[in-house]
Parts: sequence; C-alpha cells; structure tokens
Amino acid sequence: MSFKDWLCGALGCCTYDSNIPPPNIVGNTNWTELHSVLKSEYGESTIIMLSDNNYKLATLNSFKDFLSDDNTNYYHYTGDPGIDCDNFAEILAGRTAIPGWGQVPIGTCWLSNPAHAVNIFVDENITPWLCEPQTDGLFRISDKNNWKAHIIWL
Repeated sequence: MSFKDWLCGALGCCTYDSNIPPPNIVGNTNWTELHSVLKSEYGESTIIMLSDNNYKLATLNSFKDFLSDDNTNYYHYTGDPGIDCDNFAEILAGRTAIPGWGQVPIGTCWLSNPAHAVNIFVDENITPWLCEPQTDGLFRISDKNNWKAHIIWL
C-alpha cells in the first residue's frame, strides 16, 4: 500500500461514500458553455455565479438515483425561523459537494417569483433542471407559470 493509498483511506477523501451512488459521468462542459445555457434558459437579468471553470456532466437518471438515496426531503418544514426552503436547498446542495458529485453542476436557485429557493442540476444534455428539495420533484422552469430565477449559484 502506497502512502497516498494509506492517507486517502485514513482521511476518507479519495473514495465515494459507500452509501451514495456515484454519478454516471458521460461528458464535460466549461464555464462559458454553462453560463450561456443558463442565461438562455433563465434570462439575462438572472445573476449566475459559477464557481468552477470545468464541470462533469452526469445523467439525469444518476441524479434521480442520488435523490432516491438522499434524505433531505425527510426534514420537517417549520418555516422562518427554522427549516424553510432555503435551508432545504442548502442542505441538498451541500450533500452533493462530495467526491464525484462535487464536479457536477448542481447548486441553488433563488427565485424572485415566487419567493422561494430550490436546487438546480444540469444534465448530460446540458439541460437545466430545478429540483424541489422538499419533495425531490424535478421540473423545468418553463413548466411553471410566472416563475422567475433571480440568483443561480453552482
């Protein structure tokens, strides 16, 4: 066993969490392409914050598998103050910041209409999906009447 293998094993930072299915990575994208797609989908007035230059694209089905295994939706909504929509969205976004999933474009979307926070996932076709972390429901913003994204942070 090499020192690197020993260190990775000791720290647990080089392997997937055995309880979480890894993403099915099928492609790549970069900041420029992702930013362009998000602006096109959500409008020029939407603030888009992308933290990386390069991203790995996972299948929508592998994200659905992740959601099936995740328990964010089991928390009890208490409102503000307490556990409300932004807390749900941040919990789910944080749970994806792990080896493998951390390079996939997943983040938080704050809506101005309605005033609400959800998650965003970009699939293998560079199609953005919104995810309601309280129910694991996936939808496109075009599926919702009058919904308007204000800030997207990936």
